[in-house]
Amino acid sequence: MRCRSVLPRTIRRRCASSSLRWRTMPRVSISAARCADVAVEKQADKPGTEAAQAEQNTARYVWVITFIDLVTVMLTFFVLMAAMSTPEGGRYHDFAIGLGKTFGGERKPGDVVAGTDTNVLNELKRAALDLDYVANLVEGRMAADETLRRAVTHRLQDRLVISLPGDVIFTPNSATLTAAAQGSVRHLTTLLINLSNRVAVQGHTDPNPIRSGPFASNWELSIARAQSVADALRMAGYDRALVAQGFGEARFLDLDPAIPPNRRFELARRVDIVIASER
Repeated sequence: MRCRSVLPRTIRRRCASSSLRWRTMPRVSISAARCADVAVEKQADKPGTEAAQAEQNTARYVWVITFIDLVTVMLTFFVLMAAMSTPEGGRYHDFAIGLGKTFGGERKPGDVVAGTDTNVLNELKRAALDLDYVANLVEGRMAADETLRRAVTHRLQDRLVISLPGDVIFTPNSATLTAAAQGSVRHLTTLLINLSNRVAVQGHTDPNPIRSGPFASNWELSIARAQSVADALRMAGYDRALVAQGFGEARFLDLDPAIPPNRRFELARRVDIVIASER
C-alpha cells in the first residue's frame, strides 16, 4: 500500500498486518457465500416436500377417474338400449315350435287342450291341491251340463267326491253308459286331465238283491259300472293312474238316516269320482 512511504516502520508493520487481514477475510467470506449459494441451488434442484410429491402423484392418475366415468356412462346407455329392445317375433316363434318338438309335442305356441280355457288351465296348475278351489271349478262345469246338473258333490276332509246318479247315466239293470252320459263324462274329463290329484272311481248299489239280469250280485254290478265310467275317462283322454272299485251295498248305511227312504235308495245307486288331496 502507499502508506509505506509516509508512515513510520512500526506503523507500516501494523499496516501490513492489517492488509493481510483485509486481504484474507473477504476471501473467506466470499467463499462461504459462494458455498451457501451452491447449497441453495442444489436444494432447489431437489423435489419439494412430501405434500408436493403427493400432489404430483395425484395429478398423474387424474385421467383414470375420467376414464371410469366414461365407461360407466357407456354401460348405462347399452343397458337401456337392451331393455327397450323387443325380440324378433319370427325367431321367437321358430324357437317355441322347435322346443315343443324337442319335448315330443307338435303343438304351436298358444294351443291348449280342446274344450278348455287358457286362464282356467293356469289357475288349475297353481291350485292343483286346493280341493275347495277344484270343487268350485267342477261345480261350474257341472252347471253347464244337463246330465251333470243332477250329480252331487261332497267336500270331505281329504277328498272331493262327485256322485253321478246311476239311474241317470246307465240304462236300467246294466253297466252301459247312455249317450248323454258319455258326453257328460268327456265334458268332466277336460278338467280332470289338468289336475295332478289322484283320482279313483267307486261303484255303489242299494241293498235290494238282484233278481234278474247279467249280474249275479250287487257287488258285480257296482264294479262293472265303476269300470264303465273309468273306461269313458280313458277314452276322453285321462291318462294318469286310475283305480276302479266296487262296494255293492256296503256303504248304504253311510247315508243320512233322516233322508226319506226312496231318496236314500236313489242316492245309493251311484258312481263316485273321488279326487284325493294328494297326488
